[in-house]
Amino acid sequence: MENKAKETDLIQCVPLGNKFLVVSPTVSTCIMTFNIDEIQTFTIDVIHKKISHTYHALYFPNLRQDSLIDWENSTFFVIDKTSYTLSDGKTLWHRLEEGLSIRNYEDYLKYLRELHARSAGKQALKTDHIQLIDKIEFDLFKMSIPLMGYFCSSRLKTAIEQAGLTGFRFEQVSR
Repeated sequence: MENKAKETDLIQCVPLGNKFLVVSPTVSTCIMTFNIDEIQTFTIDVIHKKISHTYHALYFPNLRQDSLIDWENSTFFVIDKTSYTLSDGKTLWHRLEEGLSIRNYEDYLKYLRELHARSAGKQALKTDHIQLIDKIEFDLFKMSIPLMGYFCSSRLKTAIEQAGLTGFRFEQVSR
């Protein structure tokens, strides 16, 4: 931890990257009462100002983008990575292809490989909209490309907020 850091319930840990959620035992206890995806839990010590604090590193071995994204109702486009316009500080990519038909995660990965091969890495596949399936069984799960991160249900979000747990930032996933 940085010298001026305050103890918090969720730690962003650069050396561990996005591989683990590093949380306090209080968070672990809270989320275990919900239907979370399969995890492996490792007890770790975080040292701050020569004081050791116990945390848990949570590893999610299953990435759920293959089964939790509604691929047929999600929209994708291809851009030229060397051609863009800056507008109000945002990058506006020049679209080369739109309305791509991607039926599942396997198609997505195949399209990525083919695109990389035919453009020598100068083009990329981007998303306009990612649609999740209607009924997700997990209150907490992890996904990778094209929608990366940890995702929680509104029930779990409410429980975290009501428990006063710190270090969390939630963003709404539009459906």
